[in-house]
Amino acid sequence: ELAMDLVRGPVLYKIVLAGRKGTGKTSIFKELQRLKGSDTRTVDNSRRGLRERGIWTAIMNSHGSEVAVELWDTGNMEHAGFQNMRSTTYWHDDHAVILVYDKGDIETLNELSGWITLAKKYSNNQDILFSLWGNNTENTINPVDEEAVKDFASSFRILPTLVFSVTASTGDNLEDSYKKLVDEVYMINTQQAHVLRQDPDRIRLGSGASTTGQRSTWKEWCCGAMQ
Repeated sequence: ELAMDLVRGPVLYKIVLAGRKGTGKTSIFKELQRLKGSDTRTVDNSRRGLRERGIWTAIMNSHGSEVAVELWDTGNMEHAGFQNMRSTTYWHDDHAVILVYDKGDIETLNELSGWITLAKKYSNNQDILFSLWGNNTENTINPVDEEAVKDFASSFRILPTLVFSVTASTGDNLEDSYKKLVDEVYMINTQQAHVLRQDPDRIRLGSGASTTGQRSTWKEWCCGAMQ
């Protein structure tokens, strides 16, 4: 039984989607579920008391280890602007944020600075990763050029390896981009866990090995959510 396997082990990583309404966040969310790679198994969240339609949990393989990865969609909460996304539940314990913009409208790229500020303010993770996803659409209002993308990523210190061009409508490059992001999250948190084992006094929130109250394993998250 998959649920029993989870109780025994994988570390839980949380990734959230961010960006203006209409940029393709929900399409990305749904298409990733549909694509599900051969190393991905979907988990029934109702077993953990989670009934939100905007949360997808999957068991994935990263660098030879099984990890549980949650992907959260905004669920239309941002309809009145990113300022509405002040929910600590949404940002709490997140390891990475997928910043989505429409490649046909540069304003959707510029607005992501506000989402970054929001995530940093309300997340309890000092080491949160940001990944920039440009969604190819039929929109041609004000196309985004590559230099603008590079400048934005550089300004906010987004790793070049976490900047992607995707197409939500067809699924093009979605699965590969998501896998690369999960691998980066795994590597960073594994390295931090090693540091903590060597020097327990250097406990940091969001490390994946923190003992300060963050639920860092599936068992801790599951049992806490059910209480």
